[in-house]
Order: sequence, then structure tokens, then C-alpha cells
Amino acid sequence: MSNSMKATLETVEVMLKNADKGPSGFWVDDHEGCGNPLIFPEFEKGLKSGRYIRREHCACPWDRSILFGDSHAYLGSGCYHRCAIREAKYLNPEMIKRILRSFTKNLKSGKYTTTKSDITIEPLIRQEEIRYIEKQKKAESDKAKRDAEREHAERLKKASKLLAKFPAGNDKNDSIRSFIGMYYGSNTWANTSKFGMVDFHTDGMKELVGGEKYSYDEYLEVQFKSSPSKRYDFINCFFNIPSNFKGYIERISGDKILFKRIFVEGLFNDGMSFFDGKEDHVWMSRKGFEDFKVGDCAEFGAEVYRYVKKSNGKSIDYSLRNPEGVKKIESYQLPTDKELMEQQIDMIICETCFLRETCIRSGGTWCMRDKKELKTLKKSIMEEMSSK
Repeated sequence: MSNSMKATLETVEVMLKNADKGPSGFWVDDHEGCGNPLIFPEFEKGLKSGRYIRREHCACPWDRSILFGDSHAYLGSGCYHRCAIREAKYLNPEMIKRILRSFTKNLKSGKYTTTKSDITIEPLIRQEEIRYIEKQKKAESDKAKRDAEREHAERLKKASKLLAKFPAGNDKNDSIRSFIGMYYGSNTWANTSKFGMVDFHTDGMKELVGGEKYSYDEYLEVQFKSSPSKRYDFINCFFNIPSNFKGYIERISGDKILFKRIFVEGLFNDGMSFFDGKEDHVWMSRKGFEDFKVGDCAEFGAEVYRYVKKSNGKSIDYSLRNPEGVKKIESYQLPTDKELMEQQIDMIICETCFLRETCIRSGGTWCMRDKKELKTLKKSIMEEMSSK
């Protein structure tokens, strides 16, 4: 008997003695894997620290080919991509014990250690056990649905005063009521097509300049009444990683300066994709720009923040503060509207390209498509965007 088979049988014996704690596999890594820390305590450390912990084994009862059977099985490819422990977790202790005993018998007979590349494996699981799994899944799904309906009703009850300000009967209010029913008090950001990003955190108003004393309902109300398209590129920075800002100073008024345009550069949270854009008519504190005059261009880093804009009714807007690394630059370094549109068109073409999965994307500087076809496509999109 090989060392790996001996180790497997010893591990399965522990699983049998602890079948009341559910099934277990042989490894964990960074909150993933199949190992059950209730049966093998060492897996707890792997789940918490992200360490890879693996118990030696030559085969696993929860390999899909072994558990459900396979007429063309290849057991040498590993279990990661065909693990069936998610289904096995619905089995009761007696079913787990029966399957593990059958697995032990088959393992000792050599059925799972053959060197053949294409074998037929009879299933360990029985049809009544498969039906039991499906029944348990449905019961779990039904419970989750009932819980969701109960939580939805509770949210609507708690939000009754806010809902009264958005009576049902039109598309906009019905959409608002739907989002309130889904997220009220849930401490999450909701990305909506009609209202932009809406913050449902119960203490989110504390980070809103000018809205610190809002009640939770007032905080949500002002967000739903704000324009979703305002300061799109600042919003992009707010939720990702801004890296650089460039701007043209159009006006200086007391301790404030007005940038005619702010050019935005940043990095998406995936750490790999870049974005850029622009915002017009941006007021900032003059602190950090004391040596600048009207007509100068500046490059700097800054924090994007939200504030309550009180002109034309209360709404939420975005701006910049706490500049750092401020320096003067030449005006030609600021992209024109046409250049920004061309960059946006490159991004659109890349995002929708039929070759997207096979090319090395580089922001429009290199492309696998025919140059004439690409030129015609860019011209067509440019004309469409310019006509809007």
C-alpha cells in the first residue's frame, strides 16, 4: 500500500467518525477549498490566513467523477475543477458514512488508483440520495426566499416616512421605492442607472460635507434628488484610485480658484486598468496654489470628496480638496475635448471588440483589427457622438 493511499484511508476514517459535522475534503487556501475545519482543525488556520494547507491523498470521495460516476473518467487531472462537495454538504450523516465506506472499499480494490487514462467509474451516490440533495436545496432556496420577503417587508415598514415622499404611480418614484425596499439600512452602495451611485450606509452622511447633521432619510432623499450624471469622472475617482489631476486656472476670487477644466487620470480598483476624463468649472481652495495666476496650468494630486450643493435646491456634488505635489505645467499638456473623445472611442471599441478575448489590449495603441476597418469604425462613432 502506497503512502498516499494509507494517508487517504486514515483521513477518511476521521471523516467517518465525524460525519455528523458534514463532509470534508483535503485542502483549503485563502477562504477556498473543501477542507472542513470542524473535522480537521488545522484547516481553520488556512481559512483565516490564506495559507495553503493540504492533507496528503491519492483520491477524493467528493471528486464529481467518483461521487456521481463517469463513463470516461480521468482521475489524474486533480479535483479542483470538478469538486462536488457543494452537493455533498446537503447529505445527512448516515448518507455520508455509507458513501465513505463504499469509497474506502473501492479505493482498497484499486478502482481509483488505476493508471488507465479513460475508465468507467460507478457512482458512489444513490438516486434516492440525489433526490434528497435536490429536496434539501429546494428547502434552502424556499427559506431564503421567505427570509428575503420578510426582510423586504421590514425595510418598507422602517422606511414608511421616506416612501411617503415618493408616492407610487410614476416610473421614477416606483424605481426609488424599489431601491429603498432592497437596500434601506443595508450599509451598501447601490449602482443605479437612473440615480447614479446611492449610498445606503446608515452613517454615510458623516462623510458628506454639509450633510453631517442629516437624518438617514434626509440623506437618502437628497441622493435620489441629485443628478446621476453630475461629475461622472470625479465619481469614477471617488470609487477607484485617482492618480493625477491637471487643470487650467480661469479665475481667482479671494481664497478660491476656478479651474475651467480638470483633466482626470486614475486606476481602477482591479489594479490593472486605467481611466481618464475631464470635469469643467471646478472651484477649489487657493491653498497650495498661491503662486499661480489666471491662465496658468497646474498638475497635482488631490482627494475627491462629496458635498451638499445648496444652489437651485439641495443636491450632492463632487469636488477636490487637499492638493499635494502641485506644480506648473505647459498648457499644451492638457488634452482637448477631441483627444478625450478619441480616447473614449478607443475604449468603446476595445470593450465591444469580437477579438477582445484573444488580443493584448493596450488602450488603442496596438490593435489586431484591419487599420482601414478601424479607421472607418472610429469615424462612424465620432460622428455619432458629435451629433448628440
